[in-house]
Amino acid sequence: MGALENLSDAVNLNKVLYASLYPIDKITHTGTTSIVNDGATTQAPQTAKITTTTIANPYGAQCYVRFVWSVNGVDFNSAETQLMYTFVFSTIAPAPVTSTTLTGLQGAVSVAVDATNITFLTGNGLHGNVTDNGTVFTYTPTSQTFTIKYALFERIP
Repeated sequence: MGALENLSDAVNLNKVLYASLYPIDKITHTGTTSIVNDGATTQAPQTAKITTTTIANPYGAQCYVRFVWSVNGVDFNSAETQLMYTFVFSTIAPAPVTSTTLTGLQGAVSVAVDATNITFLTGNGLHGNVTDNGTVFTYTPTSQTFTIKYALFERIP
């Protein structure tokens, strides 16, 4: 026989009891949504297009949310991530012609939850190079599909 004759010799139930005044976290709902943001703005090309998409909150109560997002469906980013990129801004009139490399927002996501809705905001600033002819900015926006995976957590009152 080993050092323990039976299990009751090894386990003191008074030492494994755990009490808490708080309930454990509870995941109330998970989901994935895809949102197309075409990036086309009527403003200067340095402005990202913001879209707002709302769906019903299936839990029906205010809760916390955690999420990750992607613009290619493979590489997922944290909630705090802001993807950046560079483009060339060229002035062609009046002379002289100049070009500058600028940084822009490729994409970002925010998610909000209330008792009724889950609201997804996407920011798409991705576009090609920009030309300023002195009157009009010319650029081609790039459409992006944002894939958002989210989980709703019960909120402790």
